[in-house]
Amino acid sequence: MSLFYLIRHGEHDWLKRGIAGRMSGVHLNAEGRAQTAALTQQLKSTYFDAVFASPMERAIETAQPLAAALRLEIQIAQELTELNFGEWNGRTFEELNADPRWARWNRERSTFRMPGGELMSEVQERVVRFMTGLHERNPDGTYALFSHGDAIRTALCYWLGMPMDLLPRFNIDTASTSILSLDSGGPRVVCVNHGGNRGAVEVL
Repeated sequence: MSLFYLIRHGEHDWLKRGIAGRMSGVHLNAEGRAQTAALTQQLKSTYFDAVFASPMERAIETAQPLAAALRLEIQIAQELTELNFGEWNGRTFEELNADPRWARWNRERSTFRMPGGELMSEVQERVVRFMTGLHERNPDGTYALFSHGDAIRTALCYWLGMPMDLLPRFNIDTASTSILSLDSGGPRVVCVNHGGNRGAVEVL
């Protein structure tokens, strides 16, 4: 059985302001660093075969303390990166709320392409392909995957057989962990949004 710990990065200053997307130079803030320290305490006694992270700074910074505690090297995985928000990278929510395409994207996640960006189905395909590849190479591996909220939600939608238009119905909080197992009997979503900035736990 493969186990995947899908971990969202910690808080940063753009979180409530707008879409950081793939902007460079977005780092964890003080709250994010505190979240990351707590996350490391929760997971440092768990055995992991490997630690993977999105190439975005905030994901790498969230992964670093756990990788150091486990004496593992962080492996960068482009498949785990943030959505390409295209024209919306660096836009504030005030700006986006005035754009009717933003409301449409939030209603029609499965079919509406962000202007100049990715389809959610493309995000889902790359994340799921990466996870499936790890499982095929080592069916008994345990992996920490540090990624981004919507990227994690697309993967969970896939394994749950859930339409992506319903993706906004559940939260993936900063520094939260969702756990998925894969084996010959099929996938099992063990928990969603464990920990994180609200201490939320949703067990399925």
